[in-house]
Amino acid sequence: MSWDDRDVALLKELWALGHSATQIARRLGCSRNAACGRLTRLDLKRGHKPSTAKPKIRSIPKQRPTLSAACTRPAGKKGVETLREAAAQRTQQAPALRHVS
Repeated sequence: MSWDDRDVALLKELWALGHSATQIARRLGCSRNAACGRLTRLDLKRGHKPSTAKPKIRSIPKQRPTLSAACTRPAGKKGVETLREAAAQRTQQAPALRHVS
């Protein structure tokens, strides 16, 4: 499209009135990209409004690892020895129970 002075003046006027690039392009009989390109070359920009949103940024609470009932306290030496003694008692009692007739 060739831009003459009348088209450029209409482009500036419609842009100042707040029309969109699509509306301006339809009015001038050109593509939206042609209108946008001409606006860019003429260095016409719209002032951006400051955002009105005020997001509340909250931190995510830290999650503690869940412990099952069997693991509520760590097994120390005493816990390991108790487990070994219980296992030894079971192995000693088990053969006696198996041979009972």
